[in-house]
Amino acid sequence: MTPQKNTNLRNHLLAISASLLIGAGLMAVKFLAFYLTNSAAILSDALESIINVVAAGFALGSIIIAAKRPDPDHPYGHGKVEYFSAGFEGALIVLAALGIFYAAWPRLFHPQAIPRLEKGMLLILGAAIVNLGLGMVLVMLGRRTKSIVLIADGKHVLTDVYTTVGVVLGLVGVYFTGWNWLDGAVAILVGLNILVTG
Repeated sequence: MTPQKNTNLRNHLLAISASLLIGAGLMAVKFLAFYLTNSAAILSDALESIINVVAAGFALGSIIIAAKRPDPDHPYGHGKVEYFSAGFEGALIVLAALGIFYAAWPRLFHPQAIPRLEKGMLLILGAAIVNLGLGMVLVMLGRRTKSIVLIADGKHVLTDVYTTVGVVLGLVGVYFTGWNWLDGAVAILVGLNILVTG
């Protein structure tokens, strides 16, 4: 392996490991926000974060496999695993969307009050800011090193940012109008957005 490839591999492993660790921390923050508020919209955001963590773990594994030397069974190397990883991440996003629909549908027709709404919004907004930086770095590094896995993971993280911003805007609507059914409606819109992305 050339020095350049060694450097790229090291950078890819560091980037995906950071994505995995940061994603796990942000997932915990979002579930704390859900615990405080019992909001379906925040739950939808937290469910997507589970997919982020699983996808980052899978991406880490695919980078390690892709770096292996060619062998008799894989004479051209193991690089195609990166395409599989990107496809797998898309499938996980679709599963997250289905879970969100399941959780949000009852809240649309049987709305509930949302306690500690301000704290929940601040927590997920902070998570969105961290994710924005992480996603931009992953996409930039992926384009520079031509890594499909890093680009896919970065775009997935950025999708999570858009989701969180949408959730915050919806909850601001709940806060100012008192229309608690918006909580379920926002969660369903988040699910649809995730489904299209997946």
